[in-house]
Amino acid sequence: MKKLLIFFLTGGTVYAFLEVLFRGWTHISMFLAGGTSLVLIDRVCNRRFARRPLAFKCIVSSGIITLLELITGLIVNVKMKLDVWDYSSMPFNFRGQICLLFTVLWCFLSIPAIYLCKVIGKKMKD
Repeated sequence: MKKLLIFFLTGGTVYAFLEVLFRGWTHISMFLAGGTSLVLIDRVCNRRFARRPLAFKCIVSSGIITLLELITGLIVNVKMKLDVWDYSSMPFNFRGQICLLFTVLWCFLSIPAIYLCKVIGKKMKD
């Protein structure tokens, strides 16, 4: 349980920090999405697909992050109308909540995330 909390807090903090760094602000929903993403990346990529190539893990991680971004966006932006982000001006977007450019970006950012999970996992032992 403690290890899951560390993954969640780390993922949430890093995601929020990146948002502040590049956009100038963030929203609590991004912390929650980032935390959940790192937990799932560890569970799926470093456990279930541990023996798969890094490129495969990056694609899977990108899918996890994109799916969580879509779910978060549909709740926070569409349902709650908070307008935290809007990708509708980006090519290949879906309802302004996800877009191909960021899916590709998540693929590359998954590399340090996967290795971060490995480091945390080794330090904390299952």
